[in-house]
Amino acid sequence: MLADRQAAKHHPYRLGDSGDEPTDRAAEQPSALAAENNCSGLNVRDVTEQTSAASEKAAACRSELARLEAHLQTSTYQHGRSP
Repeated sequence: MLADRQAAKHHPYRLGDSGDEPTDRAAEQPSALAAENNCSGLNVRDVTEQTSAASEKAAACRSELARLEAHLQTSTYQHGRSP
């Protein structure tokens, strides 16, 4: 009997005096879950935006590096040296 009462304390739907009424904890769970999902969704969106921005910056850096490489090769060729 004691084990049943202890188990009921940890169960979200404890049996009360009036039957199968949810506890306050059980009533709070859906809103807590919704808040957690909302926060997780915001985190995913933030990481996605940061990844996109980093990808764009990396692409710009690759383009600039290619331009500098071409310029260096042209300059080296014009001076009669090989790289």
